[in-house]
Amino acid sequence: MPDLAAFFDLNDPLVQTALLPLAVGAGGAGLLRVLAGPGLGPRIAVVAAVLALLASYVATLGLPPWPPRAAIHKIAYIAALGTAIGFVLALMPKLRGQAAPLALAGVVAAVLWLGWNRLGDFGANGPTLATAGVAFAGYVVLYRTLGEAGDGQSEGVNALVHAFGAGAIALIGNSASLAQLSFATVAALGGFMLWNWPKARFAFGPVGAFGATGAVVAMTLQMAMFTRASTSALMLLGLVAFADILARPLQPTVGAMAKAARPLVQGLVAAVIVGAAIGLAYFLDEQP
Repeated sequence: MPDLAAFFDLNDPLVQTALLPLAVGAGGAGLLRVLAGPGLGPRIAVVAAVLALLASYVATLGLPPWPPRAAIHKIAYIAALGTAIGFVLALMPKLRGQAAPLALAGVVAAVLWLGWNRLGDFGANGPTLATAGVAFAGYVVLYRTLGEAGDGQSEGVNALVHAFGAGAIALIGNSASLAQLSFATVAALGGFMLWNWPKARFAFGPVGAFGATGAVVAMTLQMAMFTRASTSALMLLGLVAFADILARPLQPTVGAMAKAARPLVQGLVAAVIVGAAIGLAYFLDEQP
C-alpha cells in the first residue's frame, strides 16, 4: 500500500501549495454549508477558501508573528481581517451598495500598512507612479468583485484566474514566497469552486471579495513595493476583473449545457488576459 503519510507530507511544496489548500477549500466549504444551514451556509462557505490559504501559509512559512516583522507576515492578517469584514458585510446586505468606498478604503489601508516604513520614499517618481498604478488595478479588481451580484461562479472564476496570474508574475520576478501563496490561493479557490460547477451552489460575495481576492490584491501591492516583479504586468492583470463583460458576446445562450459552459468561457477569456500579462512580465524581465 502507498505510504499516505509520505503522500501528505506537509514539507512537500506540492502538498503545501496544491493538495492541502485544495482539500481544505473543498472539504471546508461543504462542512460550513452543513454546519451553518441552508440559509447562512451558502453565503459563508467561501470562508473555507481563505482558511485553506491560511493553512497553506502556516504549512509553508509557519505562524505569522504578531506584530508582523515583514510585509509577507501581513498577508495572513490581511486575509483574516478581510474575511471578518466580509462576514459582517454578508450579514448587512444594505452595505453592498457601497462597493466603491469600501474597495478604496481596503486598498488604501493595505498600501499604508504594507509600505508604512517606505512612505518617505514616495514622491513624484517612477516607483511611486508604478505602485499607484498597481493599487488602482487592485481597486478595480476589488470593486468589481464587491459590486457583482452574481451566483458565485463569475466572481470565483475571475478570482481564481487573477490569483494564477499574480503567482506567475511573482515567479518571474523571483518572489518565491508570494508565488507560492498566490498558487495556494488558486488551489484554495479551486476547491471551493468544485461546489460551484456545473451548478452554482455557494455565493462568493463580500467574504470572498475581501478575504480571498483582497489577499491577492495585497500580494500584488507587496510585489510592486518590495520586489522586482513587473508593475506593468500587474496593472494589465487588473483587466481580469472585466472578463465577465468581455465574455458576454461569446457566451452560449441555448442548449442544455449553456449554463455550465458560461464560467468556462469566462475563464478562457480571463486566461487570455492573464497570458498577456505573464508574457509582458517575461518580456520586461531584465534578469539574464
